[in-house]
Parts: sequence; C-alpha cells; structure tokens
Amino acid sequence: MTTTMQDELTFTVCLYRGTNDVDSMVAFLQTLGMGPVLYNEHDPELTYVYGKGGVIALYENPDRGRPGRAELSFCTNDYEAASEMFESYDLNIVKAEADAVPGVTVTDTNGQAIWVGQAVLDRTEAEKAANQVEILALRHSLSVAGDSEFFEVLGFDKQQDGQVNWRVLNSDDPSGIIGLAEGNLPSCDDGQAEVQIGFVTTEDLDQVAARMRDAGYFTGDVILEADTPFFTVTDPDGVTAGVFAKHRP
Repeated sequence: MTTTMQDELTFTVCLYRGTNDVDSMVAFLQTLGMGPVLYNEHDPELTYVYGKGGVIALYENPDRGRPGRAELSFCTNDYEAASEMFESYDLNIVKAEADAVPGVTVTDTNGQAIWVGQAVLDRTEAEKAANQVEILALRHSLSVAGDSEFFEVLGFDKQQDGQVNWRVLNSDDPSGIIGLAEGNLPSCDDGQAEVQIGFVTTEDLDQVAARMRDAGYFTGDVILEADTPFFTVTDPDGVTAGVFAKHRP
C-alpha cells in the first residue's frame, strides 16, 4: 500500500470483487499491468492484486453469477489509529473481534458500511513506480457532497478539474481514485457501499488496448476526444470496465 512516514496514518482503496474464476481474473489484471499478487494469512480465501494505487481483493463468487460490482473498502497502515480518528469525527464504528481479521467497520455519511482493514503489503517508491495502473472506484451517491467530506477524512481531498459527470478524488500519494456521481446504483442493497471498477493508467492507451486484444480480451476503440481519453475492455466474467488515461494538470 502507500508508503509514508511510520507515524502517518494512510488509507488505500481496496475493492472486494467476487468472480467466477479467480485465476482468470488475476491473469486479466496482470495483463492490464497490475501486480504483485499476494495472499492474506488472516483470510486465505482472498487473492490481492495490487496496482500503483489501490488493490483488488478477489474471491470466488458463491452464486456463480455475473459479478458486475465490487464492495468499497480501504487498507490502512494502522487500523487502531484509524478507529480513534473515526471516533474523533463522531462516526459510527464496529471494531473486529480479537480473533478476526484486523480492522474496523465505519459507517459513512450516506449510511453505508465500509470495512477498513490492516494492509497486507507495504511497498517502496521504486516498487510502486514499476506499476502504472491505479484502481478507480466509481460510486453513485445519494449525497456527493456528504461522500466528499467523508473521503476527505481519509485523505482523498484532491479534486480533479474538467470532469463533467463525475467528481474525481485523489490523495497525495497514489492510493487509488474515487469517482462520485449523483444517484443510486440500481439494485444496490441498503448498507452496502458498492462501486463499479475502473482503471487509470499512465501507459499509452493504444499500447494497453493492443496488449489486451493480443491476450484475447475484447476491447472497444480508444476514444481520444473525451475529456479523459479511455477505452473499454471486457473481463473474464463478462463485465466491461473503462481504462482511462492518467489525468495531467
């Protein structure tokens, strides 16, 4: 996750994603440019695939359905300090049991439960620089302003300009990206912070799209005329995601 001073509390986007085939999804994400792949001794059913900023935690989808959304959570370098910080903001929290996976559940300003767990990985700046993909969590929100205030507490207080339909939030370090849009995600269960997954890369989009096609994945045309250039790609579960060019001020 994000490497900072030892006493600085950090948060990194972590998206829990059910899939029909973990190995196939790992291969898809690695072809896109993500890695390394790690496992958590506290929860062996999860497979973590890291990006330059953000991580996707994959698990076998028990319903064998079409997993089109992911659950928004965060990794932190100190979940106990995070608990204290949430309490100082009068946010409702539930701490994990002593023998459970280390972490805390916090309720955001929209009443959605968000898991904040202890990070599995700390990386050097050189290791992060070798990866060009950041995770983008696209969230439909009943209150974009309220969500923005909550994510600002987690350090996502840098807002990109020039976004028409989405409010795009970053932190100082590459910790993943959060996109907020007005409205509720269809069929979103009450109390669950569900998001759609997107990707942001510093690599040339034509080069990434060609690599994905050569590996057998279906991709759309690269759209350079958009406010943020992008192309779409369909993953092994049949879910189509956007791959966006890194915003440059």
